[in-house]
Amino acid sequence: MKALVVGASGFLGANLVRALLARGDAVRALVRATSRLQALDGLEIERVTGDLNDADSLTRACEGVRVVYQTASYYPPHTIPAASATAQAMAETRNLLTAVRRASVERLVFTSTLTTIGFPAGPGRMANEECPFVPRYPHNPYLMSKAAMEQAVLEAARDGLPAVVVNPTAFYGPYDSKP
Repeated sequence: MKALVVGASGFLGANLVRALLARGDAVRALVRATSRLQALDGLEIERVTGDLNDADSLTRACEGVRVVYQTASYYPPHTIPAASATAQAMAETRNLLTAVRRASVERLVFTSTLTTIGFPAGPGRMANEECPFVPRYPHNPYLMSKAAMEQAVLEAARDGLPAVVVNPTAFYGPYDSKP
């Protein structure tokens, strides 16, 4: 299977690339022109240069792949307004969703965050994707932009786009350039 990893040079993306290669998948790695690529050195992958802000580069990157793993994310500084961060993140997400649709990709796996899952209704209950998101920190640009991106992907999935969202917690390990 041929997979596109968006954000392949990042911590999560570089580890995902290795896992996909280990199971025998062909991998196309979308990296920015300014990306540090050391985590991908020596890997037999197809590298393509693009950016979530460049819709045409995303369309080209999605052509001919069966699955797209979105591991890149806009990470805004806490000094900018949450509304500005969300607008930027949503533009990037719309670009990716459009590219996935145009290329008739079979599956989009979108990486979100645990912080977008709401709290359970009562004590002793576990949180899951059915728990509504309630912004505890509505001025946090990262939190608000991630929640908006996730909702856009879920809405696209309800409209027929073959997409799933994963909500990882903190992770650590090899190829972490920012410990």
